Amino acid sequence: VPETRLKKLTYYFPFTKSEYDSDKAFDFRLSFRQRYGVKETEFLVGAVGTVSERKGIDLFIETCEKVITHNPLMKFIWIGSFESDKQESGLRNFIKEKQLDSNLIFTGGLSYDIYNFSPLDVFFLSSKEDTYPLVVLEAAIMKVPTICFSGSGGIIEFINNEVGWSINDFSTVDAAK
Repeated sequence: VPETRLKKLTYYFPFTKSEYDSDKAFDFRLSFRQRYGVKETEFLVGAVGTVSERKGIDLFIETCEKVITHNPLMKFIWIGSFESDKQESGLRNFIKEKQLDSNLIFTGGLSYDIYNFSPLDVFFLSSKEDTYPLVVLEAAIMKVPTICFSGSGGIIEFINNEVGWSINDFSTVDAAK
């Protein structure tokens, strides 16, 4: 690629490791879980982003279904807005039909807060394509490991540095394990 076609992307990451406050993270964790009815003893798997096919909402739901078959105390939560009211209604009905509504929570859009990741026990990047998702870095700074699919994009190099696990072939069976 000719150098003239390349440009550096300067991402804004409004938080540094030195700013991490474990007391604030713990307080946020407790209040968030209380707000969404998740007990501290329940394991919480989370995703962040617009609810969409590209972000792998179908893979997230499939994985949730497989996990709670073996452990009904597991909870899944998606932090982010729906693409439309029609999509939201359809997904909520689908989840109710599958009897996942007590284990799968949608928060809708939330105000940005780096501590939004602190209530999670694991972050599940279910994206089918995501070139370099900053949300994985945000989860890592909150000490939350990530599970992702190896074919989804450029975060694998970071994940394989002992901050999570990558799953081959978009396998929801392996993700559930």
